[in-house]
Amino acid sequence: MRWLFVRNFGLRRFLKLIKLSVFLLLVSMHLAVADVGAQAKITIGAGTVTYWELFNQIKKQTGLTVVYSNNELDKHRTVEAGFIESDLRTVLDKILTGTRLTYEIMDEFIVLKVVPEEKKNVLNIVGQVTDKNKVPLPGVTVIVKGSNLGTATDQEGRYRLNIPEIKNLSLLFSFIGMKTREVVYTGKDTINVVMEEEVAAMDEVVVTGIYERKRSDFTGSASTFTAEKLKEVGNQNILQSLKSLDPAFAIVESNEWGSDPNRLPDIEIRGKTSIIGMKEELEADPNQPLFILDGFETTLQTIIDLDMDRVASITILKDAASTAIYGSKAANGVVVVETKTPAQGKLRVTYSGNFNFQLPDLSSYNLMNAQEKVAFEEYAGRYKVSAWGGTFAGGEQLQQLHNDHLRSVARGVDTYWLSKPLQTSFNHKHSLSVDGGSDNFRFGIQLSYNNEDGVMKESFRNRVGAGVYLDYRIGSFQLKNMVTYTNTRSQESPYGAFSDYTGCQPYDPYKDDEGNYLENLPNWDGKNEKRPNPLYEATLSNFDKSKYEEFVDNLGINWNITTGLLWKTQFSLTRKITDTKRFLDPLSSKNTTPQTAENPSSGELNTSRGNEFYWDLSSTLSYNRSVEKHHINLLLGVNARSAKTDNISASYRGFPSGALSSPNYAEEIVSKPVSSDNSTRLIGFLGTLNYSYNDVYFL
Repeated sequence: MRWLFVRNFGLRRFLKLIKLSVFLLLVSMHLAVADVGAQAKITIGAGTVTYWELFNQIKKQTGLTVVYSNNELDKHRTVEAGFIESDLRTVLDKILTGTRLTYEIMDEFIVLKVVPEEKKNVLNIVGQVTDKNKVPLPGVTVIVKGSNLGTATDQEGRYRLNIPEIKNLSLLFSFIGMKTREVVYTGKDTINVVMEEEVAAMDEVVVTGIYERKRSDFTGSASTFTAEKLKEVGNQNILQSLKSLDPAFAIVESNEWGSDPNRLPDIEIRGKTSIIGMKEELEADPNQPLFILDGFETTLQTIIDLDMDRVASITILKDAASTAIYGSKAANGVVVVETKTPAQGKLRVTYSGNFNFQLPDLSSYNLMNAQEKVAFEEYAGRYKVSAWGGTFAGGEQLQQLHNDHLRSVARGVDTYWLSKPLQTSFNHKHSLSVDGGSDNFRFGIQLSYNNEDGVMKESFRNRVGAGVYLDYRIGSFQLKNMVTYTNTRSQESPYGAFSDYTGCQPYDPYKDDEGNYLENLPNWDGKNEKRPNPLYEATLSNFDKSKYEEFVDNLGINWNITTGLLWKTQFSLTRKITDTKRFLDPLSSKNTTPQTAENPSSGELNTSRGNEFYWDLSSTLSYNRSVEKHHINLLLGVNARSAKTDNISASYRGFPSGALSSPNYAEEIVSKPVSSDNSTRLIGFLGTLNYSYNDVYFL
C-alpha cells in the first residue's frame, strides 16, 4: 500500500508538470508572436491615406490587429504616410502625433488609448480679513492677480480659495473704502490680512464734466475708474481698458477691418439705442456715446489717441441722468475723461514705457493645401462633364483644367495665402513728464510717443504729443491753462484688404519661373476675366496716407466767492489740420481706367485737405452747503460752442510712373477741386437743484 501511494503521488506530480510545461509553452508562443510582430518592418508608399487603410497595412505586414475606440479616433481621417523598412514603433509614433492617443502592444493586438492627463497640484488657501480694530470685513473681494480666479469673504470675514498651483502667486484684497492689499504667496496655506481705510474713497464723488457730486447724492447710473485701474487690465488704449472693466461698455468687433489701427471702432453703452444701419447716411454713428475731455466735448479719435499716462480718472454715465445734463446728444451715454494736474512739491521727472507684440491669429482657419484641394474638387465632381458641362468639348476643357491643377501641384505650388499679407508687429509707447511747483504756482510738461503697427504689413499709426500745464493760485482765485499739440501720421497697408487673399487657391502660383511677381493669377477656366495678383499690387507704389495736427488751448478760471459758492468758467480753442492722399500706381489693376495698349495713361491721385476750428465756453455758478443733516446742491450754467470746418478735395489722373505721384505730373484733373464749408453754433442753459436729508431722503 505504501508503494502504491508513492506511485500515485509521483503520477499526480508528473501530470502537474506536464500542464505547467504546456502553459509556459503557450505563453512563450504568444510572446514570441507579439515580439516578432513588434520587430517587423513596415513599408507604406508616400501619400495621404486613411487610418483604416493604414491599420490594414500594419495587420497585413505584422499580423497585429489595431484596437481603438471610434469615439477617440475617426478611421476615415487622413494622415501623411511614407515609410520604408521602418520600425513599427516609429510608424505608430508618427501617425499618432497631434492626437491625444498613445499605444500599447499586448499579445496579438495594438491597443490605442487616450493619454491620461497630468494631475495638477491644488492649493487650498484660507484666512480672515479684518480692519485695524480686528473687526471682520464681510464681502471683501479676493482674487488671484493676473486672472479671474477669486472669491469673497463671508459674514465672519473668512475666505477659502481652491486654485491650481501658480508660479509667483499673489492675492489682491479689495473693499470699498479700504486700500487694496497685495499679498505674495510664500507657501503658507493660511493668510490673514488687515486692511486700512482709504480716506479719499470715503468721500467718493461722481465727475460729470460740468459739476461734481457725492456718489450718495447722485441718482444716475455711473462707473468711475482711476488711472491705476485702467492700467491694471491693459495698456493698449483707454477704450480697451474700459471694455474690460465695465460690461456695459462694449466695443463692437468688426470682421471687415479687424485690428486695423486706422479704423475707428463702434462704441456702445448698454447696447444699441438708435436706428441700426444709419452710420453711412450720417456724419457720425448714431449709437456712439458722447465724449467729454476736461469739461469739453471731444471726438472718439481724440480719446483713442490720448496718452493713458495723462488720464486721472474716467466716469461713464449710462442712463437718463446724462441726458438731463447734456441734452439729446447724450442719449447713448457719456464718457467723461479727466486728465492729471501737476502736484506741488519738488521737481519730479517721470518716464513710462510700454511694449507689446501683436500676433495675427489664424487658428480658426483650417484650409486644405494644394494637393488636398485638387483631390477634393475631383471628389466633388469639379472636373466631370455631368456636373459642369454637357458637351464633349466641355469635357475636354474640364480634363485640361484638372491636368493644369495637377501640374501646378507637381511643380511644388502650395501657397498659404492667408499668411502672405500679415506680420507680427512690435508696438511701443513712451511718456515723459516733468512737474512741480509751490502752493501758489504749479507747472507740468508732458511728452509722449506712440508707435502702433498693424498686423497687415506696412500699416501703422504713429502719434507724437506735447503739452504744457500752468496753474496759478492766489487766495480764492485760480487760473489754469493747458496747451497741447498732437501730430498723428498713419498709412493703410499696400497689401490691400485681407479679403483679397481669402479667394485665392493654394495651387495658384504668384511668381513666375524667374522669381518675379505675376501681374495676374492663372485664369484656370479659360475666361477673359482677369484675376489680379494681390501680392503684385503690394510691389507697386500705391499708398493711402493721412496725417493731422491738432492744437488745443484750455483755459480755466475758478473763484470761490464764499463758503460753498463757486464760480467756474472754462474756455477752449481747438485747431485741427488734416491731410489725406491716396495714390494708385499706373500699373495697378485697381485704376478706374487700367493701363492698356489703347490707354497708355493711367494712375490716380485723390487728395483732401481740411481745416477745423472750434471754440467752447462754459460757465457755471454752484452752491453746495451742508447744515447738520441737511445738504443742498444748486447749479446754474450756460454753454456755448462754435465749430467751423472747411475741406477741399481734388482728383488727378494720368501719371508717367509710380515714382512720380505729385499733381504736377498728372495729365488731367478728373474734376475741378471741390470745396465745402460747414459752420455750427450751439448754446444751452442748465439748472439743477438737489436736496438730501441725512443722506437717506433725496429730492
